[in-house]
Amino acid sequence: MLSQVRWIPFQDVKDDRGRLTAVEAGQHTPFPIERVFTVHQVVPGTGRGGHAHRDTDQVACAAYGSLKVDLSDGVNVVTYVLDDPGKGLLLPRMTWTRMYDFSHGAVFLVFASTHYDRNRSLRTWADYISARREQEGPDWKPLSSAPGEEEQP
Repeated sequence: MLSQVRWIPFQDVKDDRGRLTAVEAGQHTPFPIERVFTVHQVVPGTGRGGHAHRDTDQVACAAYGSLKVDLSDGVNVVTYVLDDPGKGLLLPRMTWTRMYDFSHGAVFLVFASTHYDRNRSLRTWADYISARREQEGPDWKPLSSAPGEEEQP
């Protein structure tokens, strides 16, 4: 999963009048776009996410401001800084995602491959690890806690 995470450049046109950024399905997302949403006006010091989607791929960007994103496959954690509206980050399905450290006024923009269905998301680390263990087998050794939570001894 984490090996599939990558930056995707959008169509980004800059001139003396400003900047126009376009995102087109099939051109800038490797899937048809079924849903677009923003996360904004995040209360300072709080985070968002802390879940994974069973069958939804996403491309996410900071449309304004900046934020950090922790991604995990259950074993590894990688942190990305989103601060350029001219590129997005591919978030493959079954990737645990946590967003935090939003700058003042930040707008997090997401293009998703499916319509939202809460029943298709994994909302706890335990549920996520259970689903990943089904994929990886009983000998798989995951992290004991989700990114952003303290590891248990």
